[in-house]
Amino acid sequence: NDAPVVTLPAANAANASFVEASGSDKNAASALPGDGIALFDPDFGVNGSLRSATVRIVDGYRQGEDQLAAGATLPASLSGSFDAVTGTYTLVAASGATLADFQSALSAIRYRNLSAAPTVAPRQIAFTVIDLAGASAAPVTRTITLTPTNDPAGLDLSGPQVAGAAGSSVFAGGTGSKPVAIAPG
Repeated sequence: NDAPVVTLPAANAANASFVEASGSDKNAASALPGDGIALFDPDFGVNGSLRSATVRIVDGYRQGEDQLAAGATLPASLSGSFDAVTGTYTLVAASGATLADFQSALSAIRYRNLSAAPTVAPRQIAFTVIDLAGASAAPVTRTITLTPTNDPAGLDLSGPQVAGAAGSSVFAGGTGSKPVAIAPG
């Protein structure tokens, strides 16, 4: 049994970029580290498919900040899940999964950063697959560079309003924000 092979084309092997979304929707921004990934199994005609695939943040992982997720609906022949402790997204084959199913799913895996102030150290992402006989492909890696944004300051005046009573307001400032005095009534 020969091990499967994972490749990223030279044009896509360079760093992927992640630019933090500004404002409150941190899920809006993502990077596609597996864009253009290709899979090959020399035994495909014998084995028929792969057993599983993993996408793992192997360097720079920040639990609670970094996330890998399927960017599209997975093929029905695959199931996927993210392990927040290890920073690993795993795809597992059900009956009938093909190399094309795995390739499509891996190319759609998205990196997201859920922090309001992301750590800007690069993240190294490793891709690997395992065939039905248990042979594992050599990992292929790609680095994601992160660019944070300066979130705008916000003012929330939606607290309870009681006639004749002083209210309170919350001011959430971004980097370099200036204090604001608010006088009730």
